[in-house]
Amino acid sequence: MVKSELVDKLAEQYQEWAFKDVVFAVNEVINQMTQSLVDHGRVEFRGFGSFRPNWLGPRNAHNPKNGERVITTGKYRVRFRAAKALRDRVNANRHLPIKDGAKRRYDEE
Repeated sequence: MVKSELVDKLAEQYQEWAFKDVVFAVNEVINQMTQSLVDHGRVEFRGFGSFRPNWLGPRNAHNPKNGERVITTGKYRVRFRAAKALRDRVNANRHLPIKDGAKRRYDEE
């Protein structure tokens, strides 16, 4: 699901809201989450999961074109940890067939 699909579903579910108010609400939630992560905070949705910034220190790397060794600078990346309730709900559908185009871990014989 992408943001526009989320906005469409919410607008369909809450028809008493103006469409521009739904767009504003979704954007505001995303902006508040982003600002919390920028401030090195944690964002948690009970039953869904949590987001947190994670520091990755400098590391040794190489330029694949010329093989030159370089040391990268450290950076933050956002880590997501799914809640147990979400993992359980996703794994409850293991019996469903794999969609066309989905990557398969092992070839079925």
